[in-house]
Amino acid sequence: MKKNYITAIIGFGKLGILYACLSNIHEATNLKYIVEPNLILRILLKKRLKNVNILKNVKELANKNIDIVFITTPNFSHFEIAQFVLKNTDANLFIEKPLAISLDEIKRLDELNKFKKKKIQVGYMFRFCNPYIKTKYIIDKKELGNVVKFNCSMFSSQVFSETNNWRFKKKRAGGGVLITQNSHLIDLIQWFFGLPENISANTRKIFSKDVEDEVSANLEYKNFSGTIETSWSKKGHRNLTTNIEIFFEKGSIKVNEDELEIKFNSNRENNNKINKVNSFNSNFFDLAGDYYSAQFSNFIDIENKNNNINNIHDSLKIHYIIESIYASSEKNKKIKIYENFS
Repeated sequence: MKKNYITAIIGFGKLGILYACLSNIHEATNLKYIVEPNLILRILLKKRLKNVNILKNVKELANKNIDIVFITTPNFSHFEIAQFVLKNTDANLFIEKPLAISLDEIKRLDELNKFKKKKIQVGYMFRFCNPYIKTKYIIDKKELGNVVKFNCSMFSSQVFSETNNWRFKKKRAGGGVLITQNSHLIDLIQWFFGLPENISANTRKIFSKDVEDEVSANLEYKNFSGTIETSWSKKGHRNLTTNIEIFFEKGSIKVNEDELEIKFNSNRENNNKINKVNSFNSNFFDLAGDYYSAQFSNFIDIENKNNNINNIHDSLKIHYIIESIYASSEKNKKIKIYENFS
């Protein structure tokens, strides 16, 4: 796969640093541009990265010879930056989640890319966790029979006072805990089970004034249903904590990023527990979790047109679910999602 893909990073926060490191390490990528509006950061980067062009504005990328762009800026900027890059370069795009803050913006990017036909991937890295990959296999192959129901949660201990930065402004972030933290969980649910038929949901503000801090939802499918609980104001969670439990005709699964536990309804003693150690697959470099490296490798395989995980159409489905949850809570009624999905 040895290539020389000219790479640009837009936004040099935590994830911008991560993708810059991976771009420097991988044999297929050649990091040439970093776009960062912060003056102090630009000065520091120019001193340390002599072979990288440090730019102030994304407009400076226009008409440059670029193969790959990573967008790791705040939510509200994703649409305008992605639109500009698609119109003014020939680059493929990796955009940190969420792809955009509204369904309308995603649809507009989709329409634009029908002409450009570039690979657009969104940073839902949990699809590259081995326990979740095995779970998807069990569901698809019906190794435990059909799904009966599921319960899942995602909690963190982040918000315990009113905060005024962009993440807590609905027009800037698109929403609160649901569209930010919990969109990872929505992605997994959509990947495992597809789009639900009906959604009933409730959102709650605890510390925030403009966005939700907690969400509970019930998702109805043709032959089963499931629940979601999420909060970024839950005490006792030093790290983001995910729990998914799926009940089947022949058994059940408990899964998170670290391990998968399979139990059978029969009295068999061959219940299985798979963790990230005994299911580890080596990558070119393990930085911040092997799933980031796996995601990176998947994205830069841009010549393989069939290898496009977490593409723009996946994000369309994710946002249909997210916006249906918001609509159900606002209108206090069940939302029939297929009436709106096309």
